[in-house]
Amino acid sequence: MSDLCSLPSDRTSGTKSNNPSPNSFESYEDLKNYTISQILKIGICPSLKQEHPEACIYFRELLQRHPDAQRKKVAMIADVSFKRFAKVSRNRRTLSVGDYQIRVQTSDGDEDSISWVKSMRRVDHSVEKKLTSAMRHAIETQIQRFRSSNRNTACVDCGIMSTLTVVHINHFEGLCYYFLKLHPHHPAEFAKAPIKAQDVFRKKDAAHKALWEECHQKEANLQILCLECNQERPEWQCLEERQEKRWKPKEGT
Repeated sequence: MSDLCSLPSDRTSGTKSNNPSPNSFESYEDLKNYTISQILKIGICPSLKQEHPEACIYFRELLQRHPDAQRKKVAMIADVSFKRFAKVSRNRRTLSVGDYQIRVQTSDGDEDSISWVKSMRRVDHSVEKKLTSAMRHAIETQIQRFRSSNRNTACVDCGIMSTLTVVHINHFEGLCYYFLKLHPHHPAEFAKAPIKAQDVFRKKDAAHKALWEECHQKEANLQILCLECNQERPEWQCLEERQEKRWKPKEGT
């Protein structure tokens, strides 16, 4: 516990904190505006835990809502930092909120970038979330195969050779959305992976898993990006999805 963003003395002594909880806002807009104001107020900061402990607690709580919270290991966040995106000119004195990259350091020594925008919505553990987890797990072998065959490939956007990751050009969310529009009846119960405890397809649902793997193999367009360039990509948007707010595939029987 000592490695995680710890409560400052004014909270433990009963004094009211200056920073509200992300869960205390009545609207999405209020939450977004407050978060933006905090990022702009703090600016570039190598350690919120050391320099802004109250803000560290706020952002650690906010990032628990990230849709990929388990993969991002947000429960293990030890510190949070605000950095300038690599593509933002060093000569620019005044930065907008989109010029900042949020990175988290976890208690196991890892570091990764994470989107505060994606963390605006509260995370739940519905069938939808478990299904997305299982679909990611099912295509992990394909991702690893692509990563191995492109081991010496630089980031296709900026050309650097560090902090590289495999991403979907046509967005993983988009592939899931259209696959589930074609195959709306899906498993509603899942197993747990033995090591990471990730939600995965059960053996009895092997046919659905194989159908998704085949679709991903045919339709996915993969590329190598660094973490900074990946976070700068626009989020997947679909007119139909925006109208529905979030896709809600039918559960199988």
